[in-house]
Amino acid sequence: MSGFGGMPPGSGHLDDTLSAYLDDELAPAARREAEELLAGHRSVAAALGRDRGPTGPGEGDRGGQAAAARLPGSLSATQAVGLLAERIGPAELLRPLPRRPSEPARIGVEIHRWIEEQARRLTGLADEEGLDAPSAPLEPSRVEVLKEQFRRMGFAERRLAQLDSGEPMAELPFILKVGRRVIRGRIDAVYQTGDGGLEIVDFKTGRHVDDDDLDQLAVYAAALGKLGVEFEEPLKVTYCYLADGSQDSRTLTRAESDAALSAMASRLQ
Repeated sequence: MSGFGGMPPGSGHLDDTLSAYLDDELAPAARREAEELLAGHRSVAAALGRDRGPTGPGEGDRGGQAAAARLPGSLSATQAVGLLAERIGPAELLRPLPRRPSEPARIGVEIHRWIEEQARRLTGLADEEGLDAPSAPLEPSRVEVLKEQFRRMGFAERRLAQLDSGEPMAELPFILKVGRRVIRGRIDAVYQTGDGGLEIVDFKTGRHVDDDDLDQLAVYAAALGKLGVEFEEPLKVTYCYLADGSQDSRTLTRAESDAALSAMASRLQ
């Protein structure tokens, strides 16, 4: 395929040819407008070139480092874990596209709001990302099924741990410095256990989590320690899947959660 004036696309002389054409054929006002458009196209082309990834031997590491270097300085815990699991890429965070209304996402926000209401006996605060989601009609019967599952699993009767201020640990906000990044988020709930310990519970209304040990629970465990909460080791951490009533639990020591945070920092550099 030929480019402008018979030149191949990407020719090094293309800009000179275009400039000559603009000088000869266009009035000054039209020429300025055309030059502005061309400058915009060059910026887009440069951005696409940076995002195309490694193109030759030995470029893989440099490409990965460049992608990490362009990450936002502040990430949510969900975004950080999604990056490490390769469910999302840097481009989705740097140039996010508007999201279509999603009923599963809206149901998740509604359930988390309701769980906080049960804990605080007041109107809850939805996750900061959920607030930005477009409004979408919810299926009332689906929401009620998940609420009933929460009750059936005994969480309505369980005792929430409290901060020194007396506030229940529900939708507990945190900010962590992880390497050069700031990781923010909310811990769904922290319950007391029968043996005097604590259990972090992350309620899921959708799919089962299939991440490695650098998951949201590891971030939450580290955040709880950084918040100054005292607890007996090891700490119990649990994914609770309200859709099918199953739970996936494990234990973490402070050393293990701190190691996970260090590993996350090195991978997000």
